[in-house]
Amino acid sequence: MKKEHRTNRRYSAEFKIRAILDMRTNHLGYNETVYKYWDVKNSVEAHNHLKTLKLWERIYLEEGEKGFMEEKRGRAKGGKKRTTSQSSLATRCGKRFDRRKSTTPDGD
Repeated sequence: MKKEHRTNRRYSAEFKIRAILDMRTNHLGYNETVYKYWDVKNSVEAHNHLKTLKLWERIYLEEGEKGFMEEKRGRAKGGKKRTTSQSSLATRCGKRFDRRKSTTPDGD
């Protein structure tokens, strides 16, 4: 038996907003919304959609409708910049070396 290859689905911002607003205005639960908007075949599939719906609701509450308009997949651009310069690194290494040197049993 060959496994069915599944790909990740992309939902439009309009679909996400419609599902969240319908859930909130009609006081639907997560499961009710999942069964209304997706053709669910088993409980595992329903659970996966439920997690997706909860994520969408969090984004909507934190960022509003604009949160769905921009793609946020992958790694953030730019990343953190290093704040340690070579001179401060050398200074710190020197201090560590000095501390070790002063703790020698000779008393030097």
